[in-house]
Amino acid sequence: MERVELIRALMEEKRRGMEAYERYLNEKHLYAPGMMLYMREAHFLTAVGPGGEPTVSELAARLGVTHGAVSQLAGRLEKKGLVQRTANPKDRRQSIVRLTDAGKELCRRHQAADQRNYGYISQWLDGFSDEEVSLVLRYEARMRDLFETVNKDIGERLL
Repeated sequence: MERVELIRALMEEKRRGMEAYERYLNEKHLYAPGMMLYMREAHFLTAVGPGGEPTVSELAARLGVTHGAVSQLAGRLEKKGLVQRTANPKDRRQSIVRLTDAGKELCRRHQAADQRNYGYISQWLDGFSDEEVSLVLRYEARMRDLFETVNKDIGERLL
C-alpha cells in the first residue's frame, strides 16, 4: 500500500474512532438509581471536585470549553441538584461552583466507574506492550497538534 493510501486509511480509522467516542460522550449513563448523566456532566462534577470551589472561568480553562458552555452545564446540573453557584465574595462578577452532597456522591461514583472502565480498556489492550501504548499516546498527541495547526491556517492552504 502506498504511503498516501496508508495515511488515508489511518485518517478514516481515526474519524470512525472519534465518532464512536463522541457517541459514548453523548449517551446518558446511569450513575445512581434514577440519575442519568451525560459523560460531559460527570466530567464537570469531577472538574469541580468534592472539596473544590472553582469559578466558572477556572472551570472553562480546566475543561477546555467556553465560559458559556460551563455556565450552561452548571445551570443544568444546578437544576438536577448536583451543584450550587454563588457569587464570588472577592469579585461579584464571578460565580463559584460547589458540589452539593448529591453531586459529591455522583462524583465519587463517576470516579469509581472511570477506574473500572480503565481496567476494562486495559484488558482490551493486553496484546500491546507499554512501549506500544506509549507510541499510540505519542501518535495521538501529534495528531492533536497537527489538527490544531491545520485549523489555524487551513484558509491559506485552500487558496
